[in-house]
Amino acid sequence: MSSFASKLSNINETQDSINYLSGYMLQNEPSSQSFIDIWRSQVFNAPPSTKLLLLYLCNDVIQKAKRHHKQKYITDYFGPLLEVINPIYHSVDSTIKKKIERLISVWQDRLVFDADGIRKLKERIAQPPQKPAAASSPAIVAELQAINNLYQRINDLTDISQGNLTQLGIQSKTYLNLGADTLPETQVHLNKLKMLEKLSNVSIKNIETIKFTREQIRSHLETMLQSIESGLQTDDSKIAVVNDKLNKIDETRRALQGVVDESDDEELPKYEEDDSDDEPESKKRKASPIPSGGSTPKKVAFATDIQVNEYENKPKGEDESEEDTKEKEHTPSAEVMDILSKLT
Repeated sequence: MSSFASKLSNINETQDSINYLSGYMLQNEPSSQSFIDIWRSQVFNAPPSTKLLLLYLCNDVIQKAKRHHKQKYITDYFGPLLEVINPIYHSVDSTIKKKIERLISVWQDRLVFDADGIRKLKERIAQPPQKPAAASSPAIVAELQAINNLYQRINDLTDISQGNLTQLGIQSKTYLNLGADTLPETQVHLNKLKMLEKLSNVSIKNIETIKFTREQIRSHLETMLQSIESGLQTDDSKIAVVNDKLNKIDETRRALQGVVDESDDEELPKYEEDDSDDEPESKKRKASPIPSGGSTPKKVAFATDIQVNEYENKPKGEDESEEDTKEKEHTPSAEVMDILSKLT
């Protein structure tokens, strides 16, 4: 039934378009209820100009149905039409309102609906704007609604068919056994056989309609299954694309992390002389962990918000090694040597 929904969505203002759709609906009369349900669903959501076209389609269907004595379409269409006419009428401008009023007048003049039906339609458009009944309940997609309607049709047909088959079985035992003792007179018997034949033909027609409806359901389900399979393939493709992006995100992150690590290894700490002349003497003494004359504090910055204070000894003379310093500390001075020479 999704094909009909697609056809309906492509309706245009040409008479050929409306004739084609109405002819399609009339040729598939067993699906009338499904067609009307889809029509009803689309007419609520259509723009004003398309709402009018869908009403014109309804008009074409029911007038042709009346000419060809297909009362089913007229009966099936009236309820949904009565439901949608008010919200449609109050959602369009005055020009389209007049055209809707004209449609109702045509149905009245041509006796498409009886007097009571015309009265109800006129009362509906005269009432204040009303929301459609479906607006308060969750919407059902057209495909599922069509299948549901077909199942309901099967249930209705099955009840009728089962009653006919039961009667056919009982009557067959009575009138098809020529050796029975309770057979009626010949002429009556022939009349009974004629009725039995008619009952058989009606039963076959009912069963064929049920079979056709089942085939429609199967066709809808196959179409939906194909759509689902296609959707699953699309979903898998999308997941694969996203997973590929996740892998690239991980690769990019690791590459950037490697750059950061190399930068940390290669960058040496930068030392800056602490300008201690501007600081108070008390603060400088407090900051130094050793007596004056010791080391001078230095700063090394690893980041803008982290500072590490380091302390190191003052450098010794450029020409004086540590061994020379130790030797100098243990060698007597010239004054000491002079005193020692006088004592001797």
